[in-house]
Amino acid sequence: NTFDSVIHQVFQWFLDPDGNPATDDAPDVVNASWGFQNLAGICVNTFQPDINALNAAGIAVVFAAGNTGPGAATSISPANNAGAIAVGSVDDLNVIDPTSSRGPSTCDGRIFPDVVAPGDTIKTADLSFGGFPFYVSGTGTSFSAPQASGVLALLRSAFPNATLAQLKLALTGSATDLGAVGPDNTY
Repeated sequence: NTFDSVIHQVFQWFLDPDGNPATDDAPDVVNASWGFQNLAGICVNTFQPDINALNAAGIAVVFAAGNTGPGAATSISPANNAGAIAVGSVDDLNVIDPTSSRGPSTCDGRIFPDVVAPGDTIKTADLSFGGFPFYVSGTGTSFSAPQASGVLALLRSAFPNATLAQLKLALTGSATDLGAVGPDNTY
């Protein structure tokens, strides 16, 4: 846990990491695997100005959709804030994880999540005592959001002049339609 003011400072840091406005050192994509899990289905706009500022700078803001499913209208903030890209979790058979949060977004009414990615039993590095290599398997939207962030980073690399809106459309528009045909509040 931390103070909101610290998170605001982190968002500000993303806009100019080295503190020199003459250098172009802002990231193309920010991945956030946190949210107000205890406030499912509620819109918390505390960080909306931060998301707006990053989007205005052309920075994609990707959030883990949250693990408050399987009920409808279980979106969490800031993933459900306008301008955030919310990523839900599916298993290796492309079935939605039961805990993956569902929409619609309680902040702007959009389809939620924006996209899903694998997030079930993902092997990842972890901390260990003594510095030895240590791996664990994890499940949840915190494991799916980085995959969508990686796709956005690759898209930015391939299309450096694309707008943020074009990159978002490429991500969502090229995704396989899972679940009910067309956009839905599960996948």
